Amino acid sequence: MDNENSGAAELAADSRTVAPLLLTEPFPCPHCGQMLAPSCRSCVACHQPIDITQIRRPEPGASALPQPGATVPTTQTRHFSWPIFFVVFAAAFAIISIGVRFVGVETSQLMFIGITFACAGWVFMDAHAKGLPRPWRWSIMTLFFWIIFFPWYLGRRRKPRDPCLVIESPHSILFRVLFWFVLVSLFFLFLSFITAMVKIPPH
Repeated sequence: MDNENSGAAELAADSRTVAPLLLTEPFPCPHCGQMLAPSCRSCVACHQPIDITQIRRPEPGASALPQPGATVPTTQTRHFSWPIFFVVFAAAFAIISIGVRFVGVETSQLMFIGITFACAGWVFMDAHAKGLPRPWRWSIMTLFFWIIFFPWYLGRRRKPRDPCLVIESPHSILFRVLFWFVLVSLFFLFLSFITAMVKIPPH
């Protein structure tokens, strides 16, 4: 009898070990809690590889589908950080004021353009190193809308597992609008430059 009980316990332990390998229902990511399809082996939110040995079958009687009115846990999204924005704005204002006083307006403008390019390059490399989705989007937005997206990224990078769907989602309306705004602005700027060059009388 003892041998039979021992064998049954071992069989139950083996079934608990094998159970996570047979995924037929959506399951939460062990890292961030995002619900994933049974075939997923990399989280679509935090991009961490899925260790199927960490996934456990729900308790007997628990339904895999949320009950009506129940709150479904989701990953957080990094919203715009106003404290970081005001700190960056104050620092930029101080740098520009000092530059205008000591080196002049034109040199200050060139200096600020250089800072903007440097920040955009750093954002791309830092986002790529941290494994954040779409680092080139953060870099482009930082380059053309520095005062908004550079503080936004500084808040985003503090928690790499919290996605920012406004920028990183493949269907982000905000990014598309701003991206086309930049393209149209560059096009008209190019036309203005060509028109000005044509109107310059030859020497």
